[in-house]
Amino acid sequence: MKRICAILLSLILIYPFATVPMSIFADETPVTLLSPNSVYNEFRQNKNCKAESYTAKNGAVLPYRLYVPEKYDPQKSYPLVLFFHGAGERGTDNRAQVGTGGSILQRLLTEEEKKNHPCFILAPQCPTDSQWVLSDWGIGTYDHTKIKVSPYMLAAEELLDNVIKEYSVDESSLYVSGISMGGYGTWDIISRNPDKFAAAIPVCGGIDTSYMPVLQGFPIWAFHNSGDTIVPSIGSRTAYDLLKDYGKMAYTEYDSTAHNAWSAAYAEAELTDWLFSQRAYTQVQYSGSVAISFDGPSSVPKGEDLSFTYTATHGYILKELYCGEENIAFDDAFSGSVTIQNYSGQELHAACGRIFYIELHLSDCTADLPSYIEDGQMISFTVTANDGYEKTSVFINGQELLSDENGTYTLANIGEDLVLEISAKPKSEHSNTWVPFVIVAVAAAVAVAAIAVIVCVTSKKRKSPKTAAKRGEGR
Repeated sequence: MKRICAILLSLILIYPFATVPMSIFADETPVTLLSPNSVYNEFRQNKNCKAESYTAKNGAVLPYRLYVPEKYDPQKSYPLVLFFHGAGERGTDNRAQVGTGGSILQRLLTEEEKKNHPCFILAPQCPTDSQWVLSDWGIGTYDHTKIKVSPYMLAAEELLDNVIKEYSVDESSLYVSGISMGGYGTWDIISRNPDKFAAAIPVCGGIDTSYMPVLQGFPIWAFHNSGDTIVPSIGSRTAYDLLKDYGKMAYTEYDSTAHNAWSAAYAEAELTDWLFSQRAYTQVQYSGSVAISFDGPSSVPKGEDLSFTYTATHGYILKELYCGEENIAFDDAFSGSVTIQNYSGQELHAACGRIFYIELHLSDCTADLPSYIEDGQMISFTVTANDGYEKTSVFINGQELLSDENGTYTLANIGEDLVLEISAKPKSEHSNTWVPFVIVAVAAAVAVAAIAVIVCVTSKKRKSPKTAAKRGEGR
């Protein structure tokens, strides 16, 4: 019994030291990695790859290697992995960062990975007299307020943006990983650009704890050796403690006093499936008048299309819709759907207009009027009476509206909903009965005139012989 108690006591005493904070346990067989030299040969054999130097705006000259997928198709988009090497690979030969030390490239360029996860790989090289983060890496943490951002880190960020512009890169699938000094660089770049990357794999790096709030919910799988004497694991442990409750922080710590945690980390069987399943999302900013409501996603994968619907509440219409500074076309002022291609986070702003509805009552006539009028708008209309009718009156909200000399009515600056009553009445009976009398009178007059003419002619004919006789007698 004493022996059992002693064993239990020993287990209790050593348990806190034996446990390791982990959120992912690798039970599968580790993947076999390429040698650094094989990685270098992969770059040399791929004719699409680049080995150049980039001169940044700040004057920093940055050698870099860019791996382009072997079957690169510009019509498709591909993920990109940015890799930050460690201190031992610094220089200007533009080779050490891919062909000397350990790297995630040893995993990404295996035949299986090239088949399952084709991607761009960007590997810049920091010169010997500088660092990715200008801090003492022997502490495991740093304070960014006491140091400047490394000019070579800024150059790497510029270079990344240029590659994205030149190639068909999926901006929702930007990933970053680094070892040791590059582990510091990995933590630093995601801390200052949390919306740019989809996920990160920092290996034996260090952190600034003040940055951790912006990384809440950001996908990270960190690695470290528990007894690392070069870069203490305190930074990785602290990051895990601060971020684990937000659901996206994973940490694997190996029981070793060596500094090299990357060989085991990059061989983890689930590593790349986890990495490439992460996506960077852009938050959608809906704003504008409360009279316009939007129904759409709160975020979309970065660079992908955004589709949403809009609805104008009673008494208003949508007049203009902007995505940032761009005026977006829409079909209907009351409700509809819109798709914005390659949405990248611009504010969606709706401008609305007050309207007043027209309640139209027609009696024996027609009028071409809209169902509403905008505040301050002026509209003109005419009224057409039905056959057998004539227009008599147009009343607006109980008051008569008069037309101009052309028979046109005008509505302007109403400021309220309208009830428009337009009526016509049958044409007057008197106007229908006088016509026959006129016709009869005219006909009678014509007949009398005709008779008079006939009588006159007849009379002249009868008197002509006697007149001639009398003239003869006189001679």
